[in-house]
Amino acid sequence: MNNLPWINSSKRKTNTKSNAFCFLSILAILFVLFNYLWCLKTRVLAFDNNYYSQLAVAFKDGQLSLKGIPDPALLALKNPYNYQSRIGIAFPWDTSLYDGRFYLYWGPTPALLLTIFNVNLLSKIGDQHLTFIFTSGMFLYTVAFLYAIWRRFFEKLPAWMFIIAIITMGLAIPFTWILSTPRIYEASISSGQFFFMGGCYWAYMAIANRTLRTFKLTTAGIHWACAIGSRITLAPAIAFILIMVLIKAVREDWPLTASRKTAFTVLAPILPVAICGIGLAWYNWARFGSIFEFGLRYQLTNVDYSNFTNSFSTGYITENLYNYLTHAFATASRFPYVKPIENIASNERMVGLLIVVPYSLLAVIPIALFINHKSSKITADPKNDDKPELLNWLIITLTGATCISFILLLVFYFAAMRYLMDIAPSLLLLSTIGFWGGYQAIRSAIVRVSFAALSGLLVTGSIISSTLFTIALSGNRLLIILRIIKYIHLPLK
Repeated sequence: MNNLPWINSSKRKTNTKSNAFCFLSILAILFVLFNYLWCLKTRVLAFDNNYYSQLAVAFKDGQLSLKGIPDPALLALKNPYNYQSRIGIAFPWDTSLYDGRFYLYWGPTPALLLTIFNVNLLSKIGDQHLTFIFTSGMFLYTVAFLYAIWRRFFEKLPAWMFIIAIITMGLAIPFTWILSTPRIYEASISSGQFFFMGGCYWAYMAIANRTLRTFKLTTAGIHWACAIGSRITLAPAIAFILIMVLIKAVREDWPLTASRKTAFTVLAPILPVAICGIGLAWYNWARFGSIFEFGLRYQLTNVDYSNFTNSFSTGYITENLYNYLTHAFATASRFPYVKPIENIASNERMVGLLIVVPYSLLAVIPIALFINHKSSKITADPKNDDKPELLNWLIITLTGATCISFILLLVFYFAAMRYLMDIAPSLLLLSTIGFWGGYQAIRSAIVRVSFAALSGLLVTGSIISSTLFTIALSGNRLLIILRIIKYIHLPLK
């Protein structure tokens, strides 16, 4: 009986550690979400900043085009897609003009979700609000994914490594960047990544734990269908992940039997995506008379896409490698002392990912270990169940999805920082596996401390750099902070 107090004390210690871990994790999540709210650039709700709400209103009225009527002068032009010929004529920028109607070429998923609200509320919902909601949701899904990975492979590591990973991933550009310019471009991209990461999370949970597998795979498929409905360029990466999920699930159930369970396992993630594909095909046909036309050819922008047909080319790869990875930045004499440089070809301000988020370099570690057949060293207990095999599958899946999306960016003629959102979540997940796995794989105390110090520098550099460049995009926020500091400081004197 005298030993019971020691047992209870041990339990209290464990519970205290667990409670502290949860508290600090929640605190880190709230800190990131507060920063998202701070970064969000609010603006007067204008006609060209609530496109998705306009489309939702149109859907509610049973039409696929926006409700605005084109100016007769615009329709009278011989070639309304020529920028110079439209000068002096009012029109909604970057919409698609076809058969006397304005359409949106961005995916319809966000607008479909907005149809649950009434017209009065839709008039107050801007694309910036959707960008904030989807970016925040994507971050929360990423944290849930991180936690699942942590519990499976890295639970023996110090808790601070999980907290640091949350903050680093959450505050990294491009997440804070797109909140500083929240238009329909960013709303579409953030919507796509929210559903993409949600699908990846549920698919991983289905593979890692067979409990309720059909439900989890169906949920993953629904998320991926919504992701494709938000951003069609995610389809190749999702197709790759679908193949990886099915291969893993089928191998575990081999030899297959002609049972209802096997059919559900195979169809659960595929069916929602297939329905989405059919829906998008009908959507395009009903608008433009072609299942493959999303409206890009009919854009009213500064490029005449009816004549420009070289949107994708391998000739852009070299230049875009520079744009997305090592694009230079300029220094300034005033805080924040840095500013992104405008890309001449696209007129978009950019800075290289390796410069602004050096933490992403850690993604090389799990990939290199897998190539050298040493990824089992990452797991805490290589001899325990299927951890090495599951980790290999995860590394391959994340690497393949990231590379496919990145290749699409490299061959596209237009470069912009917001496009990095297509690869950042999966890339930073790989980086975090490299951060945790590299530390765990090292046996020498001196080398482990050195690795932790180097990783700390990459973490610090990523947080500081991302914050400074975000402030550079949102100068007004800096003035607000300085005024608050000034008024707080004055009474103390």
